[in-house]
Amino acid sequence: MRVVLASHHFPPERLGGVELVTLKTAHWLQQRGHTVEVVAVERATDGAPDRVAARRDVYQGVPVVRLTIDLFAPDMPWEWRYRHPVIEEWFRRYLEEERPDLTHIQSCYLLSVGVIHAARDVGCPTVVSLHDYWFMCPRITMLRPDDVCCAGPGDPYACSWCLMTEQRRYRYLDAATRGLGGLSMARALRWDVAARVLAGPASPAALERRRRVLGEALLRADALVTPSPYVRYLLHAQGFPPERVRLVPHGLALTDEALAARAEAPPAYARRFAYLGQVIAPKGLHVLLRAFDGLRRSHHDAELHVYGDGLGLPYEQRQRRTAGERDGVYWHGRYAPEDVWRVLREVDVVVVPSLWREIGPLVMTEALAAGRPVVASDLPNMHYAVRHGENGLLFRPGNHGDLQRQLRRLADEEGLVARLRAGIAPARSREREMAGLMAVYRMATERAEPLAKTEVAGHAAVGVGRIAARRNGQV
Repeated sequence: MRVVLASHHFPPERLGGVELVTLKTAHWLQQRGHTVEVVAVERATDGAPDRVAARRDVYQGVPVVRLTIDLFAPDMPWEWRYRHPVIEEWFRRYLEEERPDLTHIQSCYLLSVGVIHAARDVGCPTVVSLHDYWFMCPRITMLRPDDVCCAGPGDPYACSWCLMTEQRRYRYLDAATRGLGGLSMARALRWDVAARVLAGPASPAALERRRRVLGEALLRADALVTPSPYVRYLLHAQGFPPERVRLVPHGLALTDEALAARAEAPPAYARRFAYLGQVIAPKGLHVLLRAFDGLRRSHHDAELHVYGDGLGLPYEQRQRRTAGERDGVYWHGRYAPEDVWRVLREVDVVVVPSLWREIGPLVMTEALAAGRPVVASDLPNMHYAVRHGENGLLFRPGNHGDLQRQLRRLADEEGLVARLRAGIAPARSREREMAGLMAVYRMATERAEPLAKTEVAGHAAVGVGRIAARRNGQV
């Protein structure tokens, strides 16, 4: 089988969960004799919104087509951020030349849903993985600016207000009118009118169009796959046919080092805690640093090891400065995926303090496979894997005091680490995960029917013309 994997990024430039899943899927398919090529965005700001530049590369034996295009140009139409006609046309032409047997889209972020339409327009069976909430939430995380999880998609007024309060001037308006009562405040201010004038793409009407376009694109895919029961629940609640949404949890290829880590004798008390992952605000490292600071005051031998990076963004810089001011905090930076088992062998407990409902975070799966209990935020997708008092501990999301109490339990209660380790179930194998994915591939291939090609090229030409007209002062 010839398979194209499409993702927003691909190593080595980026090394998040989606990128790792894409890489591991490519390797597994290659090892079974399938032909694989990855299409990913290399640079999203260095090009032009009306041109796609592509170069071929090979990473760890995987052929890669790396794209450069400016996806954040100020004159780029808002709608292009979720259906980019130029990328759609480029991808359609690429598929017509390569003629793959199946396209597996790991992420539409940056690429837009244009890649779904392009694949179906050429009659290529199409699978879409849902690793985040991009299809439901413009902020991707379903996390409000005040770090409170959204109750769920559906109300364009709520989404509009959420996006606008990211901007300082609207936060003042929010604070001044909060007494009107939640979202009723928006309607009391005739937000449906005001947003059109003040918010532009954040208006309720614009967000409703986005929701409709993305929903229609998902319905064109032959199969949807997610590692998260919560995502499947949300899709079902929005009316997606249950048979189209397949649950395929993450699996692992356990090395000798992973098995050795699992076999190690547990310590009587936890002293070495670890954070592994991207250093970005929704991941909640700042909550962990504050909680650990409290623990360190009474447990001077406690250690916190931080592994990961945040691409040099301001949040990472702030947390790194904070860590440098704390005793017992060791900042290791980015680590290679193949080093994860070595890293886990050097710690007692892994902490996942996320503020958002992460979709099947790999670090939890890896930590448990290595016999390391996990302390995690009590959120959907977390408590599917971590059961409080059985294989780990849960705490109230964003509450550093509650997190500190859980860390203190592990540091004070003799034998707690051992009891939690004993409650860790055997890890799901990579073979089992890929068997589930291959079943989805077969379903998509059997279901797919060649569809009539749409006038994508014409659509792209019109869109490019809009940009050119704007630049020439005609619009």
